[in-house]
Amino acid sequence: MTAQLDLKQTNTVDPGPVYKVKNEITYASGIASEVFVFETETQEFSNVASVWEMMNLPVGYDAAYAAGAERYRMSVAEVGYESIETAALFAAHVRSRVDGLLKTFVAFTDGFEGVTTHSYTAG
Repeated sequence: MTAQLDLKQTNTVDPGPVYKVKNEITYASGIASEVFVFETETQEFSNVASVWEMMNLPVGYDAAYAAGAERYRMSVAEVGYESIETAALFAAHVRSRVDGLLKTFVAFTDGFEGVTTHSYTAG
């Protein structure tokens, strides 16, 4: 199986200063684009999804709220930091985690899907 995610990161500076990193999945093939996990109660970004979260968390706040889910997934996540260094580290961390998710998802799917034939003999 092959899968692809295109991640667009937009860095901006707001008054304060607040260093913002906007992460957006602009293309997805073989995997859902909603890879960013948010807390339902606060609607704050939590993490890049694991394979389990990709398979089990609802997409969007409304779906999570209706289902009583504690977390949900979205394809865009924007986070702001007071430090440019922290914002830069966050951006690098997101790139690494998205790459790791994609590789893990493909390995999981490839390892699970397929046909296996077993032959048993007795006596």
